[in-house]
Amino acid sequence: MRSLIIAMALLSVPGAQAREVSVSLFGIFKPQRVSIESTTSLPLAVTAVAADGRRRVFVTNTIDARCTASALPCARLAKKRVCSARFEVRTAAGHGRDGLRAGVVGGPLRVYDGWLEVRPASGVCLLLNHVPLEDYVQSVACHEMRPGGPEALRAQAVASRSYALSVTGKHPGAGCDFCDLTHCQVYTGRDACTSKQRRALAAARGLVLLFDGSPARTYYFSTCAGSTTSAADVWGPVTARPYLLGVEDGRPPYCSDSAHMHWTFRIGRAGLCRRLGKQFPALGRAGKLEKCKLAIEKVGRHGWVGRVSISSASGPAIDLRGERFHMLMGKWFGWGRFKSARFELEKRGQEFLFHGRGLGHGVGMCQYGAMGMERAGADFKKILEHYYPGTQLGRWP
Repeated sequence: MRSLIIAMALLSVPGAQAREVSVSLFGIFKPQRVSIESTTSLPLAVTAVAADGRRRVFVTNTIDARCTASALPCARLAKKRVCSARFEVRTAAGHGRDGLRAGVVGGPLRVYDGWLEVRPASGVCLLLNHVPLEDYVQSVACHEMRPGGPEALRAQAVASRSYALSVTGKHPGAGCDFCDLTHCQVYTGRDACTSKQRRALAAARGLVLLFDGSPARTYYFSTCAGSTTSAADVWGPVTARPYLLGVEDGRPPYCSDSAHMHWTFRIGRAGLCRRLGKQFPALGRAGKLEKCKLAIEKVGRHGWVGRVSISSASGPAIDLRGERFHMLMGKWFGWGRFKSARFELEKRGQEFLFHGRGLGHGVGMCQYGAMGMERAGADFKKILEHYYPGTQLGRWP
């Protein structure tokens, strides 16, 4: 039995299947303990890989691996404690279609296709999911376009696949392609999709947006409130792309059904100035600055703020990109409160009032706009053509 397990496990090594990507899971929880089990009656085939490459395979129902700063990750396998440089976890069937359920302390339990790897990383467990690209794309698309119909969902899948192929290897320090957070794309595993959504996605399987023969950098976000903006205005000239110059979203906007079309954020001047003083000590009196001035210095394409100036009486002015200011405000006060860099600023007494529109960074496909275009009769190809003009729909080797 053991030799059969070893043989089947070897069939599932990377390169023996379709294109795979690797995703770091649950990193936000900084886990020191990782639990993995099969979703079926099949046991797990756990391979303990030593630093010199030697491999030992164990058959078990679950694995509970622990990582510390001073030792290799360890798990109880075959009634004994096994420590190794890393563990590779698959089902005994030798492929990933049966599913693996994984969780960490403080985090959710999720089911993943492909196979899982546990390795140490600065005192915590690094849990990696090696998953076929198509399974990864389906999960991302279903999570990102949960309220959308089939055409918007297909557009999201093409955008997610194209983006993934254009930034593969985004986390070289962790030895993986992506994380499972918005820094890359939100990935929650197999259960993100319903069977109905999977059937809808079949029509867009393998399709990619290309520009100059390579996968396009297909950014996307929630709500543009009438117009998207230029990548160069948001992140600088290095991100400029001819298909990311910003487009009007229709009249009335296709995304008009979004709850994020208009928003207002109000904050006391002293509280915000103290935050800014702590973030930028050059303003003076770090953490104690109570008087400062804010001004919008530049407005980019379609009303998105390009530059914000922050100044005080005790230090030089700080000049920030509009999106950097948005990111700081979202981090401090909540992404659901300070929603975008498309805003106007009003000074009222001892308060700052931000009158804003939209949700997200403003570049690429407006997701609520895609849903609105579908309701207006557009298919996924028309949606992609609208938000990424100049790209071509095709396949990537």
